[in-house]
Amino acid sequence: MSYTTRLYGFVGCFAFGWLITMMSFSRFILLLEGKPVPFVLMYTLGNIISLCASMFLAGPKRQWKNMTDEKRLIVTIVYVLSIIATLLVCFLNMPNGLRIALLITLLIIQFCALIWYTLSYIPYGRTMARTCLKKNCMCCCEMVEEGA
Repeated sequence: MSYTTRLYGFVGCFAFGWLITMMSFSRFILLLEGKPVPFVLMYTLGNIISLCASMFLAGPKRQWKNMTDEKRLIVTIVYVLSIIATLLVCFLNMPNGLRIALLITLLIIQFCALIWYTLSYIPYGRTMARTCLKKNCMCCCEMVEEGA
């Protein structure tokens, strides 16, 4: 494929994945009501499609190599395991309160892992994120201390 075709494939696949992910939030109430399947499947499918979009640019072999690179290996493992765990918890028979709490936790982990993974491709992305988080945490701590 030409570079232009691969770029169109990337943009189309990424946009479609994010569209599915955003549309999943219309089913978030169902998750809270104890019917997690529609939300979880759409959210997870959207994330997977968006992640696969980069295969248009790099190719599957190089994408796998990038994902298992030393600086991305841990976050890749966390991301993939959170996807698997999310799907497992969604279909396991357990009390609804526990299932909902676990699913929301796993979805947050899945989201954070995807953000951290994406930041690894932006030069100094993780460094800037750490700096921003540290400054905001320090500011919050100072506000708490002033209020006490």
